Amino acid sequence: LADLRIGLILVASVPCTLASAVLWTRMAGGNEATALATVLGTTVLSWLATPAWLTWTARIFPVKHFADGVQAGFVGTAFHWNDVLIVAAWGAAGLLLAVRFFSWEPRT
Repeated sequence: LADLRIGLILVASVPCTLASAVLWTRMAGGNEATALATVLGTTVLSWLATPAWLTWTARIFPVKHFADGVQAGFVGTAFHWNDVLIVAAWGAAGLLLAVRFFSWEPRT
């Protein structure tokens, strides 16, 4: 618990990149209010926009489908063969790319 307190104090006391953007704007003589409004707006919007694109992107890559398959085995949620097919397709694509482009010898 003491380590957690020290970590929280450090995190709270170190300025983040968002605060430094406003600071650098002030040092350059720019409009500080606009910089602060931009930082606050993008911070709030990132919490709303990130889940949407992250969920869409996760469907493309195999990690989500692998995790869903493992979860189905351990927790007992619904099992979908679609997850197996996507992981297998990524594995086959990786194997084909490795056979085509991988070499232990350096290329000249």
